[in-house]
Formats: sequence, C-alpha cells, structure tokens
Amino acid sequence: MDAFGTSSCPLCRSNFSHLPVASPLLHKVVAGLFPEAFVTRAKEVKEEELRYLGYSGVDVERAAAEAEASTREIRSEETFKCSRCDEFLFAPCLLFCGHAAC
Repeated sequence: MDAFGTSSCPLCRSNFSHLPVASPLLHKVVAGLFPEAFVTRAKEVKEEELRYLGYSGVDVERAAAEAEASTREIRSEETFKCSRCDEFLFAPCLLFCGHAAC
C-alpha cells in the first residue's frame, strides 16, 4: 500500500487512495467470539513483525485482556447499535472510518 498515492486491493485489485481503517466493531466481535484464536494470532503477528521488521507494536497481554472484555461486551445490544440511527444494526455497512451503519 502506498501512503502517498493510489494503491490497489491485494485481493480484487480495485484501486483506492486511502489507507484502510480497522473496523472496531468487527475487531471486537472476532476477539469476543474467538478469544483463544485472537490471542494466538496476536502472538503470531508479534513474532512475524519481530522477524521481518525488527520491532512489533503488538502487546499480547493487552490482546488477551481485550479478548476477555470483548467476550462480555459482544453480548450487549449496545455494541451493535447503528452509528447513525442508534437502533439495532440491520444489514450493516462498515464505513471507511470504522463506524457501522444500517
């Protein structure tokens, strides 16, 4: 990805001119539904970053705490409310900024 020009999706090759933003809602759902896999993947990413980049921004302990908190939080309807209408999400779209809306 190019931070200064047009990039293309590695899967479909569609062009875009912004860096993607992680979806906080999807992140929370994945961490809450699959806490063990989430922590395992955090460890793998940390190892890969250390091997290829020489440093890593991944905090495995934080990922474990996040997974534990998300497991409780995803059971709340508040987590799945539309950012626009404040109702329960129906056919949600993830916006480029990371918000979810109906």
